Amino acid sequence: MLSLFIAGIVAFPVVRWLIGLGALLDDVVEGFRSALQDAGFDVYVDVAPGTRAIRGDRTACVLLLDNLVDNAIRYSRDERWI
Repeated sequence: MLSLFIAGIVAFPVVRWLIGLGALLDDVVEGFRSALQDAGFDVYVDVAPGTRAIRGDRTACVLLLDNLVDNAIRYSRDERWI
């Protein structure tokens, strides 16, 4: 999906909102929970209390993080933690 977006094949409107990083990361990890467990990953989400929200497009942030987690699952070798 990310490659289609970058290529301009898939478009979506950019909507900037305040996004809590903890909730964003939790949602992304939850979406990959099964794949991460099957691949033997240990996952730690540690967002410091008081971390400020970011202003951005939540859909774009999810696409970016999904791509990073997917790449970690595909290309990690010995170390299995995120």
